[in-house]
Amino acid sequence: MREIIARGTVAALALIGLALPAAAQGAYPNQAVKFVVGNVAGSSSDTVARVISGALTTALGQQALVINQPGAGGTIAAEAVARAAPDGYTIMVSSTQAHSISPHIYPNAKYKPLEDFVPVTMIARTENALVVPAAQPFKTVKEIIEFAKANPGKLNMANAGPGSQSHLAGALFAHMAGIEVLHVPYKGAASVTAVVANQNELTINPMPATTAHIKSGRLRLIAVGSDKRLATYPDVPTIAESGVPGFESSGWTGLVAPKGTPAAIVARIRDAVLVTLKDQTVQSALERAGADAWSSTPEEMWAYVKEDLARFAVAVKVAGAKAPE
Repeated sequence: MREIIARGTVAALALIGLALPAAAQGAYPNQAVKFVVGNVAGSSSDTVARVISGALTTALGQQALVINQPGAGGTIAAEAVARAAPDGYTIMVSSTQAHSISPHIYPNAKYKPLEDFVPVTMIARTENALVVPAAQPFKTVKEIIEFAKANPGKLNMANAGPGSQSHLAGALFAHMAGIEVLHVPYKGAASVTAVVANQNELTINPMPATTAHIKSGRLRLIAVGSDKRLATYPDVPTIAESGVPGFESSGWTGLVAPKGTPAAIVARIRDAVLVTLKDQTVQSALERAGADAWSSTPEEMWAYVKEDLARFAVAVKVAGAKAPE
């Protein structure tokens, strides 16, 4: 009798084991975790991901692999992660672009920003920087505006592509400053490279994509898009205080997982991120890259993203931004 019960118990446990996700059958994580970035190397979200990857590897106890899967405003990466197994081994390093802007630009994208993912945590807040090549004479926002008004359409303003964060920030800047500029689209970080080469007179781009060039002297930081001056650049004014009152443009980087990812796994990843962001070395590295550490609960993250989606719906309309054909 005992033998029959034992056999039945073993069989039942085997069935339960088959019904559980692979990640639940052993300690998570028990293999490398892929962190998918929807932008090219050198972009804002890529920079943030690589700054934290080493410490995150230590906190997780498994390698945190940063994988770039750029294209179509982050939608290619978002679609791939949305379809991935919800086992905690494929996580998206999302951003303002993929989760707040692209849903308005790419209506045929095969993912829904809120419904197809679960939030994990914010990682960093990034501010946009108004920069010009070192070869250009401009030293202030006022000088740029005065030149643009005297020479309508003569200023080339590079951006990271139609509907990108830099495009919308540039369009909003021109609109609020009452100037006419020529918006020149590039693919991702190539927009910053074009300004460094003096092929365009200016750009507004996330700080992590411009910081190295600012420090090298190849780019001149004119102003920042935040609502207050940055601690790392206390002498650099905001765009709002420089003649465009009310202007504000910032971005975020955070982690999202495929819908259905177990709450315990989400909590494990978030805990690892919190440990990572408390590391003084990581905090300093983020600051040097032009970002500020920013953690949140999943609920706080989703509340912010909902608000951000609404904000950028307006910005996209003002800019007349459309997906490239």
